[in-house]
Amino acid sequence: MSQLHRQQWDNVIPIRMVNFETDPVTNGVCLLVPKFRKGILEKWLQPRIKRKFFKIQLDETGSFAWSMIDDSRNFSEILSAMKGHFGEDFKEPEKRLMMFLESLLKSKFIECKKPL
Repeated sequence: MSQLHRQQWDNVIPIRMVNFETDPVTNGVCLLVPKFRKGILEKWLQPRIKRKFFKIQLDETGSFAWSMIDDSRNFSEILSAMKGHFGEDFKEPEKRLMMFLESLLKSKFIECKKPL
């Protein structure tokens, strides 16, 4: 589903594939990406290393979008919530959300499904 057009994104439901932490003070999100995600290194080395995750800090926009991904909201619902949260000063919300989700999808931090 790379480089989808706006109409193709409308009914896509993003699903989280990595864990995350939320800072209770700032409400910022930090993605916890396992250092090893496949094969023998995941099974053998991952449990033995001290720091098991790469931590990826999201900005305010990314943190809000990530918090809206709950395996049931589609792109249009997330976009609507972002427009309501950030208001009229939010520049190019559709493009920004599409780019953010495409980046997450490419990095395998989310998967996308279409509703039945």
